[in-house]
Amino acid sequence: MLRRVVLLFLMFSQLITTAVLASSNGAVVNGNIKISGAGNSIIFPDGTAQTTAMLQGLQGIKGDQGPQGAQGVAGPTGPQGPEPTIQWLLKYQTFVSSIPAVGTTAAYTQTNVVTNHFNTNGKTSGWTQTVQNGPSNYPIVFVSYMTSFDDHGNFVDGYQIQSNKTSSTLLSHSYLYDAQGRKIQRVRTIYNPDQSINSTKTDYYDVNNHGVASSTVTESGATKTTTTYNYTNIDSNGYPYAGTTQSTVETNGAKTSEYTGIVYYEWVQHLVP
Repeated sequence: MLRRVVLLFLMFSQLITTAVLASSNGAVVNGNIKISGAGNSIIFPDGTAQTTAMLQGLQGIKGDQGPQGAQGVAGPTGPQGPEPTIQWLLKYQTFVSSIPAVGTTAAYTQTNVVTNHFNTNGKTSGWTQTVQNGPSNYPIVFVSYMTSFDDHGNFVDGYQIQSNKTSSTLLSHSYLYDAQGRKIQRVRTIYNPDQSINSTKTDYYDVNNHGVASSTVTESGATKTTTTYNYTNIDSNGYPYAGTTQSTVETNGAKTSEYTGIVYYEWVQHLVP
């Protein structure tokens, strides 16, 4: 009998390897507790049961932002932007005319030089005109200032100061365009208060070569000068730079004189962004 009790004690000593210490505060287990069997769990005082230790707790407070990362690799170069448009502007106009004196057979040479002035947008803001009638006369200088422009950027109104006059001359311009937006006509009216003369000049443009094909000038309705232009030199861009002119002067409907002339142009580039 004693042998059986010793054998049974040895068997239990092999099964129970964890020491359990009981106290008034509960049980202290010095080792692992293994719960086996489907559906078994740890029961808590509030009646809830826990069948797994892999439970997700509440989300903690967000930590401080970390340091900035390294600079990324530069992206590829973009396509080339459009090239600026080249606009050609008429800088100088020089007219040299052989003009017979009215009522006589004598003739004189008139040189008329016009220098245009442009603003930063490439539009004419005014011009200076110098007229030399023969070698013995002093040149007459006209300085024109434009004060307003139309929707196309062309000057509309302004005034002109003559070097040998005390008062200024008023100017006004109007333009006519075709269906493609090309300038085909300009009407310029000048009023000279010293002489009480209205002078109206109409330019008809040749849209194929950017030049004036013909023009008419009427002074106070009595004297009319009609000029036609024949361009003998046109550059590769279609802009004329040399040619001849033929003019006819009529007074009260009767032709009083004719004269020929030579015209020169000089163009400059303006880049339109």
